[in-house]
Amino acid sequence: MIGTWKGKYRYHFKTGVEFNNQEVEFIIEIKEFDGEKFSVTVKDLNEYFGTKGIVIIEGKINIL
Repeated sequence: MIGTWKGKYRYHFKTGVEFNNQEVEFIIEIKEFDGEKFSVTVKDLNEYFGTKGIVIIEGKINIL
């Protein structure tokens, strides 16, 4: 799982929003994963409709 991944998401609003139905590509870089704990960064590639900056996510997978 460690590596760089690309994905897309799309905004879905009813009407009247400039970025309704806009598709935004993003890159996720999984930096650490030991089967339980993980550390990733996320960056949107669309400068107009995506979230600005880089998000850092760290967490732990809990299997119920």
